[in-house]
Amino acid sequence: MSTWEQLPRVSQATWAGKEGVRGAPLEVMVALANRLNADAWFTLPHAADDNLVRQYADYVRQHLRPHLKAYVEYTNEAWNPAFTQAHYTKQMGLQQKLDTDPPQAGHKFYVKRSLEVFRIWEQVFGNANRLVRVLSGWSANPRLSTILLEYNNAAEHIDAFAIAPYFYVHERQQAEVRSTEDVFKLLKDDRNAYAIQNVLTMVQKQADLAKQYGVKLIAYEGGQHLVDRKSRSIREFPNPQYVGANRAQPMEAMYIEFLEGWQKITGNSLFVAFSAPRTYQAYGSWGVKEHINQAAEAAPKYRALLQMLR
Repeated sequence: MSTWEQLPRVSQATWAGKEGVRGAPLEVMVALANRLNADAWFTLPHAADDNLVRQYADYVRQHLRPHLKAYVEYTNEAWNPAFTQAHYTKQMGLQQKLDTDPPQAGHKFYVKRSLEVFRIWEQVFGNANRLVRVLSGWSANPRLSTILLEYNNAAEHIDAFAIAPYFYVHERQQAEVRSTEDVFKLLKDDRNAYAIQNVLTMVQKQADLAKQYGVKLIAYEGGQHLVDRKSRSIREFPNPQYVGANRAQPMEAMYIEFLEGWQKITGNSLFVAFSAPRTYQAYGSWGVKEHINQAAEAAPKYRALLQMLR
């Protein structure tokens, strides 16, 4: 999507579709934020032209309750080669001769375009008082964070730096998984690079960097990440064990430990738990519930989140 006219509309029969075109309409997102009386997070499409960005910002300015903040992010995970936006930013960075190295060119274009997007929002709103301008990086790569925050003095023009801290079983330890209990043991095992405490160490490094550059550290996503990318069936190893762990009572304690660690390190800054209710598949058990009407008694991740909100 690159133009205002291409954005999803309320009148459409479905808001589903292939990557790059699906998504809820802006009107729905703003209405939901207003109904919940909650700050809103808007991620602009990677190919969005200036007119799309301007009209998008103007709609938010006019319709989002004036006391609510608008978190503004240009695309998401532009560093991640698994997604279309990473290829787009590399292509644009090379085209604009920002660097001869494709990944570096992509990182630089991501920062450059982010700052352009933020300036448009500032112009539309008159200032940045209602905005939280977000630049995002990779939890496990503080070197990338430094590159992003320093290029074009980006840290001086943003309010928050966002990461996606996830805990899971690294593929090096995956063969040790024979039961759900093994999963929980490995989530506490220091040998596992993505055990809970090891991930919190990553968070601490990112928090130190954010403080150094004078911005707030937040999480655009986070939680458990128990998934095997090589499998294609929920019945294949280790998916039964991973799904079982997501349904088991100890997952509640894992989430609480993880989120309490996040609170301690960041001073209780924003953490967006991924994700909304959805069924568990071979591609991950992402939902905090498996369906919207699932009872809290059967949803340990959901219970943990409720407890942390009290």
